[in-house]
Amino acid sequence: MTAWMSLLRLQLQLYFSNRKAVLLNLLLPLVVAAFFGSIFVPQSREAKAVVLTVGWVDEDASALSQRLAQQLTQGGSVQLLRLSKTQAQQQVRDGKLSLAVWLPQGFGQSMATAATREPLMLWHEPSATLSQALLQSLLTQSLSHTAAAASSGPVLPVQAQALSNYSGYNSYAHAFAGTGVQFVMMLGIELGVGLLVLRRSALWQRLRAAPLSKSVLVAAHFASIALIASALLTLVLALGMAVFGFSVQGSVLGLALVVLAFGCFTAGLGLLLAAVGGSPEVTRSLAIMVTLVLVMLGGGWVPTFVFPPWLQSLTTWVPVRWAVDGLEAMTWRALPIEVAATHASALMLTGAALVALAVWRLRWRE
Repeated sequence: MTAWMSLLRLQLQLYFSNRKAVLLNLLLPLVVAAFFGSIFVPQSREAKAVVLTVGWVDEDASALSQRLAQQLTQGGSVQLLRLSKTQAQQQVRDGKLSLAVWLPQGFGQSMATAATREPLMLWHEPSATLSQALLQSLLTQSLSHTAAAASSGPVLPVQAQALSNYSGYNSYAHAFAGTGVQFVMMLGIELGVGLLVLRRSALWQRLRAAPLSKSVLVAAHFASIALIASALLTLVLALGMAVFGFSVQGSVLGLALVVLAFGCFTAGLGLLLAAVGGSPEVTRSLAIMVTLVLVMLGGGWVPTFVFPPWLQSLTTWVPVRWAVDGLEAMTWRALPIEVAATHASALMLTGAALVALAVWRLRWRE
């Protein structure tokens, strides 16, 4: 019994002696739980906090159309962005704007005389079904209040229309993009840990004795990790396309740019975590939390269009979201190569900054 108690006490002391590991084990479930709790808030609670940014095309410019705009924005749930008809349609097609409303010329006269006119058009991105339903409800309610205040005729109908360059959301394209990004990141970090394992070997001493700078050594590891990560992500996407039928609806070159750029980001992140961790054990513990948080916020698990608006805005600065959005832009969203180039440039610049920090932080000795 004494031996059993001694071994128990030893194991507890060993666990709590690593304060970083204890802290990570505590923080990780809290972060993940808070993330999913913020996404799946009941609609009645979420509706009070949501603010919809809506493209507003007012070709009528009448007193009733202006009154409708005031009524719609009165509760603070809708923010109007005044655009032309062409601008609104193009921004919704490109995914830059989720919702837009078109008030045709003669809208005010139609409400006042009950004449047969074109309905109000609510354009929306196909993936923004929840926001579209909420806006349509608010718009119908505002139309009723406007008509009652003006003592006008029947309320005009609201017609919703999806605008896009693609046929619709493809769950397999998103799943392979998000899952591929997650596991490629895990591989890249493990390859970065290989640099720390090498530091414990006799080969490391020979490398130090050779006329090699630390920058050259890190750059060689960076290039190898980037190529391996890019090749693996390419293979994952190719197998997904072959088996589950999604395809590149945008640009093949754009897809290749995003894949290569994400390989560079993965390499930079893996090497920086290795340099900061200092040892394989600490780095692996740190990498678990960093990977899961980045993938979680980057839309790797759940599509970002189901995020609350505040979280959608916050995660635009997460590099993993640049990768997932870039891959989706070239597959099911069918966006032009310029979109991929923007995401790829951001990923490459971030990867370069991370590897520069890794060179500065890495120590020749453990």
